[in-house]
Amino acid sequence: MRWAALRTALSLAVLSAAAAGWTSAALLQFGDSALGHFQWVSRDYLWMSPVAFGAVLVPLGVVLGVAGGMVRSTKWTAWVVGMLVVVATFGLLLPVSQLSRLASLTLAIGLGSVVARLALPRTVRLEQAAMRWATFTVVIVLVLALGLPSWRHWRSARALAALPAPPRAAPHVLLIVWDAARARDVGFVTPAAATTPLLDRWAAQGAVFTQAFSVGPWTLPSHASMLSGRYASELAADWTVPIEREHPVIPEILGRAGYATGAFVANLHYTAWDSGLDRGFHHVDDYERSGAQTIRSAPWTQTNLADTLLRTPWRPPLGALLRPDLSVVRQHRYQARLGGEVVDAYLAWRRQVTDRPTFGLVNLMDPHLKTRADTSTRRRYPHDERGLDDYREAMRYLDGEMDRLFSVLAAHGSLDSTLVILTSDHGELLGEHGLHGHAQSLYRDVVHVPLLLRLPGRVPATRIARAVSLRDLAATILDVTGASTGFPGQSLRLAWEDSTAATSPVFATARQQPSPLGDYPTAQGDLSGTFDSQWSYIINHGTGREELFRIDSAGKESGNLVDDPASAADLGRLRAQTEDSRRRFRR
Repeated sequence: MRWAALRTALSLAVLSAAAAGWTSAALLQFGDSALGHFQWVSRDYLWMSPVAFGAVLVPLGVVLGVAGGMVRSTKWTAWVVGMLVVVATFGLLLPVSQLSRLASLTLAIGLGSVVARLALPRTVRLEQAAMRWATFTVVIVLVLALGLPSWRHWRSARALAALPAPPRAAPHVLLIVWDAARARDVGFVTPAAATTPLLDRWAAQGAVFTQAFSVGPWTLPSHASMLSGRYASELAADWTVPIEREHPVIPEILGRAGYATGAFVANLHYTAWDSGLDRGFHHVDDYERSGAQTIRSAPWTQTNLADTLLRTPWRPPLGALLRPDLSVVRQHRYQARLGGEVVDAYLAWRRQVTDRPTFGLVNLMDPHLKTRADTSTRRRYPHDERGLDDYREAMRYLDGEMDRLFSVLAAHGSLDSTLVILTSDHGELLGEHGLHGHAQSLYRDVVHVPLLLRLPGRVPATRIARAVSLRDLAATILDVTGASTGFPGQSLRLAWEDSTAATSPVFATARQQPSPLGDYPTAQGDLSGTFDSQWSYIINHGTGREELFRIDSAGKESGNLVDDPASAADLGRLRAQTEDSRRRFRR
């Protein structure tokens, strides 16, 4: 009787975990396809979510099974079902912030009571069928875990086999994005920073743009712009909205020209598969298939309480247990990937593609993290304020990884046939203007980014001081590769061939955040700005406040000169340019 009760309770726990996991997966799919929301989970959530629910419900099933063996009540099986339903339902309701925890618990208890009453007259059949159905469920989960990667690989291979022959002598393209790296602390742009001594040698062989600017202050709109040639203001991509499908993107265009395309990303907040940036890529390397990622694939295990317990499993803090924090922060529950791991993934893919040119997107998160070159410790995305030493140490770490990457490609004889573009999606504030972070303002250190282009024979070795926009990267890639014309923007080839040729306006925008933070500029309204090598102009459309800064020799912004009569002409010019760009480049 005792072992029978334990077996039944475990079987029911497995079935409950599968039901809850697949319900959670269905809700995620609905949010993705119907609502266009981010999911912030691995594409393997079809099997990871049941396993993650099992991490909570199976131990509970053991406890209930042991207790059932001692109680020996004919009603116990029905109550086991009811209690498992309560815990599973409460977990499913955790992300619903509109419901209080008490309301969620009340609903869960109500549903559990109803299910228990329905199960009561069927306990004998439940006990007989539970083991059989639990075994079948485990088999399904295993098939999904093993079959989904194989299916994706088959689909990718099939798509590559159907590609047309590429143009003769078409170069490889490698777009490297140092996430959150501001130009002022990248050595090949600002030598005084002394952060990239190894990369400086490679940079001297290409075109370095010392005044390159992002189209926005955070990851998704900037990446979307680099791939689509559109300004952030022209795109729907936002805090909870993926990039729309109506605009063609570079991997699609190059794919149609015969390129194999692959994305290798460390920023799982806003460059993973659910951001929409995976469109056109034959291979996407984002979330790891790891035990930690699997366990964190259900609302129960995405709470702050679960995160604390997972980080300190043997000595959980007493306070966390006495005052459990069940807030769900889904997008932060993953292990950060160091740059070296992403570089390794790219190199492995590049070795596999031998019969055609490649386009690779490599997103490196290290400046966004507290990464140090002398450790391989993975750290979660930090929300605390970072110091300049840690920030620059991340640049030095990536300096070594870039030297390794380029050395490997050179040894294989393909580096000089690769258009290498190294840039950043946005910069960072480390106390400037009294702020930390990036997404909430348009100050210069947030939008002024490094930019290097290298392709011997097609891109000259030069330093270009004129202001340019990353919006033009898409047109530049298509121009240099010869894959297509007529894409939005202007090729940056014009900048090194003709100093008077017009490139795109250096225009950036930031939308008001849905949950404004403190006194950050985006708490009051949308922002627009225009930048050149000498000036920064920003306007807050919520308050009407304007800011005008002259750039000193160290690349820093002066005090606000909006009311300075000597700056009136420059203010009028930049104000008019900003308004013209805002009118022309909008959805």
